[in-house]
Amino acid sequence: MPMPAVSVIVPALNEEHYLPNLLRSLCGQCDVRLEVVVVDGRSEDRTREVTEVVADANTNDAVSLRIHTVSVRNVSYQRNYGVARSTSPLLLFLDADVVLPHPHWVRMTVDRFGRTGARIVTCRFKLIERSIPAELAYGFLYLFQQVMRYITPYAMGAMLLTTRRAYDRVGGFDERLTLNEDANFVKRVARHGPFRIMGQHCLVSARRFIDDGYLRTALLYARIFINRTLHGENTGDLGYWDRKCDRQER
Repeated sequence: MPMPAVSVIVPALNEEHYLPNLLRSLCGQCDVRLEVVVVDGRSEDRTREVTEVVADANTNDAVSLRIHTVSVRNVSYQRNYGVARSTSPLLLFLDADVVLPHPHWVRMTVDRFGRTGARIVTCRFKLIERSIPAELAYGFLYLFQQVMRYITPYAMGAMLLTTRRAYDRVGGFDERLTLNEDANFVKRVARHGPFRIMGQHCLVSARRFIDDGYLRTALLYARIFINRTLHGENTGDLGYWDRKCDRQER
């Protein structure tokens, strides 16, 4: 059986501490051909350098890894830019602070994706760091996603798998949106076929909760969700990007 081909799109901004772990876990994948495209939004740290170090050390002939630097710091733009410079029929979107838990993760996810008949899928998340409050938060997120499946699909861009055909059909990510662009993308793709939450998990950092505080982060996400529900898609900041930039400058 031929190995499936997947383009992996990773937007990045000042991710020198997290990105290498993701890239090494991608380079270690088996039974799949991966085209990994990192799109860096002019990072001010060593994001480009650490990516090139991992690329140079990669010995897996089935995995190619390259990085592009763009002048626009916009996660939707960066994802769309990466897709435009990739070729595979399957698109896997990952955040830079994700880690794949074992070498067969992508192949298993692709196989299950094909069997579900879904147009787009996400997965469950387990934390890299030990943090009971953050574990509870991600447990609540999973329950929330399951409930929202029957109302309007909701998922984070930390892990999304879809087809290039579905991506093209909806015109990719909406670059006008500043928040919840991932949920908006999922909603639009799901109009053309099922959305599913896969049973397997990937690892993700709890840094958002650790850096900003659990209550403060939870309240901000609740505010973003309520604003989106009452007023439509978010084109304003709501304080999210101000805090993100402040954290990266520290």
